[in-house]
Amino acid sequence: GRKIDFSNTIIIMTSNLGTKDLNNNDLGFGENSGLDNYKNVSSKIMKSVEKTFSPELINRIDDRIVFHSLSEEDVFQIIDLQLNDLSENLSKMGLKIKLSISAKRLLAKRGYDPQYGARPLRREIQISLEDYLSEVFLKRTLPEGTIIKVDANKSNFRFSFIEKNKSSAKNKSSK
Repeated sequence: GRKIDFSNTIIIMTSNLGTKDLNNNDLGFGENSGLDNYKNVSSKIMKSVEKTFSPELINRIDDRIVFHSLSEEDVFQIIDLQLNDLSENLSKMGLKIKLSISAKRLLAKRGYDPQYGARPLRREIQISLEDYLSEVFLKRTLPEGTIIKVDANKSNFRFSFIEKNKSSAKNKSSK
């Protein structure tokens, strides 16, 4: 094999270590998102790291960073990014999708867990939006130019299909 120089390498390791030891008030959206709370969360997480890893390993790590919890706006941006694929696929069919703030809040509520992060959001988008729309497409063809508006109450999504050149919308509720 070849010899390589590993001395100028940066290794980034990520973990959710310690999040299960935090109270729900410590993580996520809310009033406790200030500097004092960040210091409290950082302290608890670093204690968990010290319990989990040996001092020999910890001493070989140059720096440790505890990231701030995601804000509601951060989660909305993640939702927008993850909706890009769906929007592109719908665009190829001549359709558009628009989500209300309440729909984004319901997606965030169902798909974001401070302990696990935003990873479950992708699955929630698939279950709540993509699967439902797939069923709609199997039953009927939406005319080109249709705008799919997604709204929500506390527990259900509502889909409106607004066809171009038609003033009446067809409403459906889901999950």
